[in-house]
Amino acid sequence: MSDTEHPEQRPLENAAKSSHEKPARRKHIDFLPLKEQRALRDKEQIIKDCIAFKEANNGRLPRGEGAAAMKKLKINSRQTLLNLIERYETYQRVYPEEPAVNSLIQLWGRPPSKALTPEQQKVALGVYLTTDWQSVLEPEKEGDRAPVHAIKMRPRIDFVYQFLLQVFSELNATEDQLWHFLERQRQSDKVLFTLARYGEKRVWMEYIPKTSNDVKAPNDRWQSDGRALPLVVRDDKDPKLTFTVTQVIILDDFSRYVPVWILKPRKEQSHSKRRAVLVSKVRISGFYWLKHYGRLAFVLRLCTLITV
Repeated sequence: MSDTEHPEQRPLENAAKSSHEKPARRKHIDFLPLKEQRALRDKEQIIKDCIAFKEANNGRLPRGEGAAAMKKLKINSRQTLLNLIERYETYQRVYPEEPAVNSLIQLWGRPPSKALTPEQQKVALGVYLTTDWQSVLEPEKEGDRAPVHAIKMRPRIDFVYQFLLQVFSELNATEDQLWHFLERQRQSDKVLFTLARYGEKRVWMEYIPKTSNDVKAPNDRWQSDGRALPLVVRDDKDPKLTFTVTQVIILDDFSRYVPVWILKPRKEQSHSKRRAVLVSKVRISGFYWLKHYGRLAFVLRLCTLITV
């Protein structure tokens, strides 16, 4: 390229030389959802308009048209726009029988590594998902039976990798490639991995749907909850002492009615060396709203707090 030639006007020499080298991963627009297809067609039209502007301006994309295209494509870099145009034109030359819009499909991430053979993958999965192991020790005397102890453990990646090195002398994968393989398998079937490594209790806690609030009449089920109120109350015996209170309520699951509630004083840390602070009479005038129940906090609105 000469010193006076603009970078946008240089021929795509590398693309011409490597036109016979087709990329390993490709996607076709026909296999995408209709919404994504329409978005890609709109994006392709913007790229075609940019190519037409380049051809009309001696291979250079005008700044104004480029800025407008960047705004439509929601990109901030002019170089990103030029890379999209170059990718589109290269795809047209390399795959003339396919729609060039396929070049605009994002291929997120890098392709999966093939360093592990199918047999090595099976062994790695078996070791990683096995939690019942046996520890075989050397016998104290020759001829005695070797003592065997059952142990429970969840193998780590380094343990699995060392196991593969002992079994397969021709192992070419690295420990990071093994981690990526196991992580992809875990993402594809999280329940199976959780069951094998952590047991049924973890699966029940994380994946099994819990019982819904299916009560059909009042008084079928009550539940209680307590929350600290953002209020400060003075002690009636020693006005210098202040403390907060916790409201404990009983809630009917069907009607959301609160049949019983009570305020309990909380002992502050600053009063640990002094006598326990008790509240004799606390009267609340006003009303409150119950926003949520169960694990969520109760949202209360208190109008007046009077100590007698």
